[in-house]
Amino acid sequence: MDAFTDYEIKEVDEDSLPEYTMEEVSEHVYEDDVWVVIYGKVYDVTEWQEDHPGGDLVFLDNAGKDVSQLFRAVGHSPDALALRNNFIVGRLKKTSKL
Repeated sequence: MDAFTDYEIKEVDEDSLPEYTMEEVSEHVYEDDVWVVIYGKVYDVTEWQEDHPGGDLVFLDNAGKDVSQLFRAVGHSPDALALRNNFIVGRLKKTSKL
């Protein structure tokens, strides 16, 4: 069975999502609470760990981090790209540098 068949892709209004800092994201590093950042969006991938074709360790090893480069390097199918909407919980808060 394909890991994607159990999921209906959700529509997301990204502008209405809450903002989180990297510090807040970095608090979600436990097996039952795993968040990652991909291209400035925050995802709660806790539910997806067991179904992820690459296994759950990829999330546990990178929990609470920005995994954008890793996500790009692996290369993901169009289904995987669309499936991200099911797990998005927010946007990464932009910090200003003086």
